Amino acid sequence: MISTCTLVLGIWLVVCPILLRRTWSVPSLQDPLFDMVIGSGVVVLGLLRLIRRVSVVHATAFGCVLGMALVVAPLGVDYGLTSGSTFAVGNDVVVGVLISALAIAGYVDAGRRESACEPRCRSSHNRKEPGDSSSTRPSHS
Repeated sequence: MISTCTLVLGIWLVVCPILLRRTWSVPSLQDPLFDMVIGSGVVVLGLLRLIRRVSVVHATAFGCVLGMALVVAPLGVDYGLTSGSTFAVGNDVVVGVLISALAIAGYVDAGRRESACEPRCRSSHNRKEPGDSSSTRPSHS
């Protein structure tokens, strides 16, 4: 679920600048490329998390960096100080906070799953297969 939400937010970031310029005629987005690049990174992160090709720690770090980049973007990217820029600034800040929160929630969720699996994984690891002559105790030579 977290991966899917991350993917949807990334797609929104890629599509939103196009919609803002064409549909709502918001001229304050001087550089829509920033949101599109960050959005593409979020889409890649969401896809990697969906197919489980990235470690939880790396996904969390990458998600937090992308999210915080969006939160501080209004300070570095020229959004202008018009009434039309309010939506663009709000969009970046809200989506950035959501992406960071989802990254942290994914880390917490993975930790819960791992701790829930711990007793089962340990017991299945210590089970001996039939015909296995290895001892579970270390040998003292």
